[in-house]
Amino acid sequence: MPDPTAVIYCRVSTARQAEDELPLASQEQRCADKAAALGATVLRVYRDEGRSGQSEDRAAFQAAILFCETHAPAYLITWNTARFARNRLDAQLYKRRLARAGVALVYAGLDIDRDSDGGWLTEGILELFDEYACKQIAADTRRSMIKAAQGGYWCGGRAPLGYRAAPDPSDPRRKRLIVVEEEAAIVRRVFGLRAEGLGSRAIAVALNAEGLINRRSRWNKSSVLGLLRNSAVLGQVIFGRMARIGGTRQAVAESDWIVVAAHPPLIERETWERVQRLLDADAANCRSDAGGSPHSTHLFTGLLRCGRCGARLQIETAKGRSQRYRYYNCRTAQRRGDCPPRRIPARELDDWLVTLLCREVLTPFNLRQAFGELRAQQAGWEADRAARRAATVGRIADIERRAGKLYEVLEELGRAAPNLADLSARLRDHAAERERLGALLHEIDAEAPPTVEFADLDMVSLAADLTDMLRSGYNPARIRAFCGEFISRITVEEHLIKMEYDPRRLIGDRSATSDRAVPSKRDWLPERAPPGTVLSRPLPAHLLPRRAHG
Repeated sequence: MPDPTAVIYCRVSTARQAEDELPLASQEQRCADKAAALGATVLRVYRDEGRSGQSEDRAAFQAAILFCETHAPAYLITWNTARFARNRLDAQLYKRRLARAGVALVYAGLDIDRDSDGGWLTEGILELFDEYACKQIAADTRRSMIKAAQGGYWCGGRAPLGYRAAPDPSDPRRKRLIVVEEEAAIVRRVFGLRAEGLGSRAIAVALNAEGLINRRSRWNKSSVLGLLRNSAVLGQVIFGRMARIGGTRQAVAESDWIVVAAHPPLIERETWERVQRLLDADAANCRSDAGGSPHSTHLFTGLLRCGRCGARLQIETAKGRSQRYRYYNCRTAQRRGDCPPRRIPARELDDWLVTLLCREVLTPFNLRQAFGELRAQQAGWEADRAARRAATVGRIADIERRAGKLYEVLEELGRAAPNLADLSARLRDHAAERERLGALLHEIDAEAPPTVEFADLDMVSLAADLTDMLRSGYNPARIRAFCGEFISRITVEEHLIKMEYDPRRLIGDRSATSDRAVPSKRDWLPERAPPGTVLSRPLPAHLLPRRAHG
């Protein structure tokens, strides 16, 4: 008879737990001693560091269970019940998987006979205490953080610019913020420049030119804005901006925050309030359209790129005597000033690009080719639908497998099943998901193959319709969605533009402008291919990039 084999699993939740309780190395040694006492050879050792026992994404734990199911060692050895799981329902499910694989669960730190009634009862009680302890630790931690915030202590994280965190003389375990005068001078200068009317990007450029760094980093627009919005410079500690509600992190109303005057302020409140009014006005009047905002009134936001650094060109506004002007400008230039500013009148560039598209891209010849390509790839529709159907069937099978495990727990334990309410809720969720996937499968089965029919006269008419749509500009969001189907990027260089597009993507049913990657009978297109054409044209004189001032 071959010698028995074993797998070892060790876990600690935090670095502090590793110091205060049994560290990973000690757990592993005790488990190895237990394996030797059982006469078993250790095949694998799995370790989870910084993972809660209630977490389902413990990679090493999942790997240990899978190894046991596939290789069937005699034992899985862990330190105690808390290392295995801190949720009684999860513990029951995983122990059932081990039992089916013929693997015995052994605790190195507990002498429990799991085959006896007394041992079964002892193990169950310990698991309940473990779950209660986990919940109590979370509640105690939050209470401790609230108490620390109410006392004006710094509750962790990097200290803001102008301060450092130092142990409190009366309680060295806690920290308070102490002013760092060299940094405080920079903070006061940033607020002073903004109060005088200088913008965030201009402040970043000025500080970098003067050699005043943001600790180890150069200044940029985002870091300046972050400092200007940080209320810690008023001498306040704020706790409770976010809270976990119903399993998700959500913003908390400002009236419920804990705000304590805890350390010396760097900025006077009058200066703070003036700067906040200026920032609020900028946010309202100078919106940035980075990434092709759905609310943008310009046609090519999200597609334009800087020829020097590759960053997006996004909308920048400037106020004249009687109106506000809008330009496309390099995002890097706006944020850090590392790339030379490239201001191009936005409306004029939109009009010129529309003319270029209508004249050289949306031609009857290109449209005819696109239709031919689409019809040539129709044969792949059946394979695509089969793949989507197989994926949906697989997801249904997975839901049914998971629900089956929960029903097994109910059948075996009945009303004694742990966390019965949670178990019922999970079963309802599985049933709802199974119903949704069943409806999706029915929809896939009901799809009809796409058909493509065209005549030479249709291409001329279609080209004219597309030209009218682009020139009208009545719906910028729809035009951007249309152009984004076949244009991958438009690079604006010093004296020319390069438009990268795929002629095969010119035709498709765009009645819906969603970003779905899975095709359907309503919106079917071949999979996006690499851009096949680069259109390079010189910029007209009135669109040559202008150097920004200020």
